[in-house]
Amino acid sequence: MSPKFTAKLVGKLGNKKFNKTKKKRLKSGTRPLKSGVITIDRKGDVNVKEQQNDTSGKSRKAKKREAKAYKQMVEREKELALDLFGIDDDDISTDPTPATVPTSPSAPPKKKVKEIKVKKGKKKKKGKQMIPDDPFDIHGTAEKEERQPAWVDDDDIQVKVKDVAATKRNAKGSTGVQENSEQQYSETLRKQFTQVVGGTPEWASLDREDDDDREEDGMLTMGTGDYLSRTKGGALKKSRLYFKKVCNLNHQSQTEGPIIKVVEFNPHLPVALVGGRCGLNGSATLFKVDGITNHKIQSVRFPNYPIRCGKFLADGKKFLVSSTKEHNFFCYNMESGQLLRFPANIRNNMFGIKSFAVSPGGNFVVTLAPSGIMDVFDGRVLSHIHTFYAPEEVYCITFNENGTRMYSHGAGGDVCVWDMDTRQCVHRFYDDGCIKGTSIAASGCYLACGSSSGVVNIYDTSQLVSNPTPTPVKVLSKLLTPVTSLAFNSSTEILATASREREEAFKLVHFPSMTYFENFPANHTFRIVQTLNFSPLSGFLAAGNDHGNAQLFRLHHYKSY
Repeated sequence: MSPKFTAKLVGKLGNKKFNKTKKKRLKSGTRPLKSGVITIDRKGDVNVKEQQNDTSGKSRKAKKREAKAYKQMVEREKELALDLFGIDDDDISTDPTPATVPTSPSAPPKKKVKEIKVKKGKKKKKGKQMIPDDPFDIHGTAEKEERQPAWVDDDDIQVKVKDVAATKRNAKGSTGVQENSEQQYSETLRKQFTQVVGGTPEWASLDREDDDDREEDGMLTMGTGDYLSRTKGGALKKSRLYFKKVCNLNHQSQTEGPIIKVVEFNPHLPVALVGGRCGLNGSATLFKVDGITNHKIQSVRFPNYPIRCGKFLADGKKFLVSSTKEHNFFCYNMESGQLLRFPANIRNNMFGIKSFAVSPGGNFVVTLAPSGIMDVFDGRVLSHIHTFYAPEEVYCITFNENGTRMYSHGAGGDVCVWDMDTRQCVHRFYDDGCIKGTSIAASGCYLACGSSSGVVNIYDTSQLVSNPTPTPVKVLSKLLTPVTSLAFNSSTEILATASREREEAFKLVHFPSMTYFENFPANHTFRIVQTLNFSPLSGFLAAGNDHGNAQLFRLHHYKSY
């Protein structure tokens, strides 16, 4: 058989075999496989796109567009690699080795895919950076940005002092003539403020560091008015006291008269007593202390009985009030609503009660009568048990923390120490530089004595009995009129001093540094302070004035009522 005949025969047989296979596939419903093109996208995912084998129909313009898009994609990849890995254009090379991705058996030969190689040790070139070095600010900024004022008025630069003076009647300068200064008005105000305050306050400084506690306190008090657990505790810092003026205690009643003589806090409940006099009548009102609304609980009227003094008893269920007009005092039971009258002057004279004090344990109630007489009553049943006789007129008394000692101060400047167990005077000394004692307060190891000259002497109680002539450890002389009110807070860190002989005569002293708080009372108006007191845990400070208001302040350092 010739070679030509053999080749023709084999070709016919092959065609018949191919046609039979094609017919079988058509009968079984299967379609012939198309060639697969494998590509890798920018995310690294493998995509298989089906396309027809015949690519000869593509136009030249389409090929140019694809080439241009491919070139842009490569440039984009180079920029991303530069930002992410710190490599430049020279570090990107192509690998002739094709990508090994499994395909179907009938797929065409695989195409070569470009692969990015990163050379180690090369630094990133400087240029426009698409991704920041520290997008989440993990490491912080190297330089602290300078703070700018929240608001600046451009018109302040143009306003002169003479312009402001011209708008006011009789606007005379310090020399008595009309102001014609060309100086900026804002600069003049800034200088005056600096002279009064002594510099930029801490809260207004642009360079101050943020205090999380104060920021939290500011946000909470805007909505609640009171938040009792926002401080870290610890010792009270001197110079600055963080406080807030809240709602007046008696803003819901205003029936206590124009002169508030009593501001007392209940030792066990968040309840305050506010009392005063209006003409010949007296009134006492109970309030729930919260610093927001200070809800009124109950009012008690006392006809023809102008209240001079009032105190809660130790159990917190009763309170006493006294008057200089009668020699009796009243006891009001808050649970039963019963009002009882008790005789306070056993000598049956017509003198009233100047003042009285309740011992911390509630065992004694001591009233002041004329001629240095002090009557002692049992704090539980209010029966008379003893009488102290001082050598001089007594104007004020106080107890130590456990109620075993009583201190009296009065005319002549002498201070007497009375033992409540033996009921004797165990010591007597002269208050240094005092002509007439007007107030006294004791707490911890300190005894504060106020005089008619406005001076407050601080003594160490551990040296009083052993030293016949003790000297004060500190002399406070900010007030210029008689010191009529003195009160320590519960932690002996603040001493409140006030005088009812002059308006705005109200100061707070820090202990143990014995220095005045510079930012108190700030711009608050107190009028004439008649009485003052701290709450049991020093969370609140109250002051009654001669305008019928019992002003209330929240001390942020202390956590609770």
